[in-house]
Order: sequence, then C-alpha cells, then structure tokens
Amino acid sequence: MPPKMPKRFYVLDTYRFFGACAVMIGHFAGHFHDMLGISLAATDRLYFVDFFFALSGFVLMHAYGARMAGLDDFGRFMTRRFARLYPLHLFTTLAMALAGTVVVLGHFHIYDPASLDLKLVLPTLLLLHAFGVTHHAGLDFPSWSLSAELLLSLLFPLMVVLLAKGGVRASFMMALLAALVMALVRDAMGLRPWYEATYDGGAFRAVPMFFAGMAVEVMVRDLPRLRLPWAVPHLFALGLIGLMLSPVPVPAVLPWFVVLVALLALCERDGKPSRLGSEPFIALGNTAFAVFLLHTFVAVILLHLARALHATSKGDVLALICLGVAITIGLGLLSYRHIELPLMNRINAAASERLNARLRKSAP
Repeated sequence: MPPKMPKRFYVLDTYRFFGACAVMIGHFAGHFHDMLGISLAATDRLYFVDFFFALSGFVLMHAYGARMAGLDDFGRFMTRRFARLYPLHLFTTLAMALAGTVVVLGHFHIYDPASLDLKLVLPTLLLLHAFGVTHHAGLDFPSWSLSAELLLSLLFPLMVVLLAKGGVRASFMMALLAALVMALVRDAMGLRPWYEATYDGGAFRAVPMFFAGMAVEVMVRDLPRLRLPWAVPHLFALGLIGLMLSPVPVPAVLPWFVVLVALLALCERDGKPSRLGSEPFIALGNTAFAVFLLHTFVAVILLHLARALHATSKGDVLALICLGVAITIGLGLLSYRHIELPLMNRINAAASERLNARLRKSAP
C-alpha cells in the first residue's frame, strides 16, 4: 500500500518562493542588462512561470481532486481560488492604474509608457489579459499568469475527469499533445513560440504543464515508498537551472519541471522532514505570490533610483538589485499578513455562511 500523503507539501511552497525570487532577479537583471554587460535574451531564459503551472496543477489536484462531485464543490473551489488570487491582483492593478493616471495628468516621462497603459485596466481587472485581447502586457506584467489561472480553474473539473478515466500515462500524453498542437497552431498563425506567450494567448500555454502537474499528484499518490535523499531534488533543481541557461531548446527543458515536482513531492511524502519545511521557510513560501506580483513596482523604483544616483557601475547595480530583492520580500511578508490572508479568510467565511444559509433554507 502506498504511504499516506501529507496534508500540505511545505517544501513545494518553499520552492515556489525560490522560483518567484528567480523570476524577480531575472526581471531586475533585464532592466539593467546593459549596465551588467549581459544580453537581454539571457535574462529571459528562466522559465519558472511554467514550473508554477506544474506546481499549481499538483497542489490543486492534491487539495481538490477528490472533491469535485458537483456544482456546489466547483463553486467552493472557484470561491477559494478567487479569494487566494484576486485581492492582491485588484490592489496591484488599481495601484498601477492610479500611477498611470498621475503620469497622464502630470505629463511625466517614464521609462516604459506601455507599462501604464490605462486601456488595459478593464481587461486586466476581468482577468482576460492572457487571452489575446490586448496588444501588449502592460500594467503589472506578471499578472498575465493569473489570467491563465482563471482558465485552468475553469477547466479543472474536466481535467479531473480526464485524469480519472485515462490514467496517468494517458494524461501525460494528452499534455504533450496539447503542447504540440498549440505549437503548430501558433506557428501557422505567425505567433511567437507557445512557451513565450503571455498576453498573446498565455492562458493556453499554461494548460499542458498544469495537467501534467495534476498527473504527477496521482502518480506520487500511487507509488510505493521511495526513500530518496533530499539531495536528489536539490541537485536536480540546480542542474535544471544550468540547463535553462544553456543553449538547449526551451521545449526540451520544460518537461523536467514536472520531474522536479515529482521528486520534491516524493521526498516530502517519504523522507525525513526538511529544513525547507520549517517555520521560517513556511513564512517565505507564503510570500511567493506577492513577490511574483509586486516586484514590477520595485523594479520601477530601482530604475528611477539608479538614475537619481547616477549608478552606472556593476557594483552599484548589483547593490540596487539586492536592495530591491530585500524590499520585495519585505512587502511580500506585509502583503500576506495584512492583505492576502485577512481578505482570503473573509471571502471564504462569507461564502461558507451563504452556503450554510442556503442549506438551512432548503432543509425540510
């Protein structure tokens, strides 16, 4: 009999934080690539957002896969997804809209005017900005992935059924086929590669990795006990970073994210407790979403600070990037404690109360 799955995979949350930090540092380096003497293309090689999609598929399958029996279950699931993702997204979008309004009314010159394009406010608030309805990312750039999460959440019950009927192996094949079809369709339409899609259909980019992550959860649940040392996934992750930075084609790299999720989950299921699952790392793991979503604000501050200080040397730039990382993580800790967690609890509690009231009303 396979060993019992843990209630929550804390090390996976820590790795989500590591991935968010890698995205943040990559974007910071991209803003200062000329001062650092590196190519802009090199900073775009860290495709950790696809790791997030695989991780999201695993976590949601673990938490909700067995609880999708009807419309009420789906309603609770969507409410919880909304409560977790939307409050901070609303806050950041309105903040960017306010900044854009100030820039327009004050006729200020900014580094990237498209980043404050007020035409994107409505599609961004509606989470439609990864469906090809806008001409650029704009506003809070990383939030396109939340638009993708909307599609994934809507498709989740269907994917649960497909996984239950087809099994793990068939699901992996379906995920691979979905990526292949997407690549062919985008190539025929003259669009950029599917693994680079953001505002231009990035929602569909997320489907193969998410579905593969769901299949990994079922596979890990059914496998017999495997006492892998924690060094295995950690060394694998380091090797994967090196692979991303190498000239290896991106489509050949992305499937290894799925393997990394499986290795981490197996170690957390069967191995000794890891320090990456201790209280300090749990706190950092909780900040991953805010770090991912808020670092673009900090990047804008860094750019203006660099100009004000006339920072041109690599040492100055690296110091600013380190400062930006510290500020973003600090904002993430504050955001989770004072924005995300309180609003998430309030929304979920209100939804539970409405459901209980409806059940009491319908009771004989």
